[in-house]
Amino acid sequence: MAHRQELRRSRNTAVDYKSLRRFSGFSVLPTSSLADVSDSDVLHIGVGRIVRARCLISFFIALLCMHACNVFTVVSAEELLASQEQANAEQSKSLLPDETNTDGDFQPLFDGKTFKGWNGDENVFRIEDGAIVGGQLKERIPHNFFLSTDADYEDFELRLEFRLIGEDTNAGIQIRSERIPEHHEMIGYQADLGQNYWGCLYDESRRNRVLASPKAEELAAVLKKDDWNSYRILCKGRQIQLWINDLQTVDFTEQDLAIVQKGKIAVQIHGGPAGEAWYRNIRIRKL
Repeated sequence: MAHRQELRRSRNTAVDYKSLRRFSGFSVLPTSSLADVSDSDVLHIGVGRIVRARCLISFFIALLCMHACNVFTVVSAEELLASQEQANAEQSKSLLPDETNTDGDFQPLFDGKTFKGWNGDENVFRIEDGAIVGGQLKERIPHNFFLSTDADYEDFELRLEFRLIGEDTNAGIQIRSERIPEHHEMIGYQADLGQNYWGCLYDESRRNRVLASPKAEELAAVLKKDDWNSYRILCKGRQIQLWINDLQTVDFTEQDLAIVQKGKIAVQIHGGPAGEAWYRNIRIRKL
């Protein structure tokens, strides 16, 4: 009886949306909320309003009240779907982060043909099939070797592809690093590769330890050990983030304020068993 009385009042006056929602189980939204409507909703659209109901009973209760006030009309399902899809597409596009929606801001760090802009031992590093190749497969590698950029970089996003060949090969990409004078080593952060260090952030020649590492089972699901993989390295402020094949492996923030967050980028072949580290499509975006 209470419901009938409330309906009668709504028919004889302007639509009482709050009362209708309370007893009939539907909601009234502005038409700008099309993007919030799901495919399972039953809809009735009118001037500046959407009636949304989860069942036909609630929907028809709403229709009775709305048509009694002559304020709502029905539109086609095709028109509604088209409007909803357009709104969803625009919303999704606006949420894309700048660093993932295009490669347009990236500049090649390696031209695929020469060592221009790089320095290192060219008896150890060579260019083959558009890639930098460090090491060889005939004999042990006596110690670590690095091919580094001439320039320094501070805040940046670095993207590249890598492949390791050989048993127990180890390698990595140095970031925010410097060469140690009169020595073959470099000092700085390394996005590690190979052995049990895939996707780790290692502190080369400084703290000499892993600073952060991924979960082994998650990495194993995406890593292609005998094929090309992608590395994404993001350095901003004191934060360093790493991804292998779109899986985030590291999110590290440096707490030691004495450590400089700027330096060279380098590719490494680690001393040890015969092996090769291949790097290609190396590109950078300064932040």
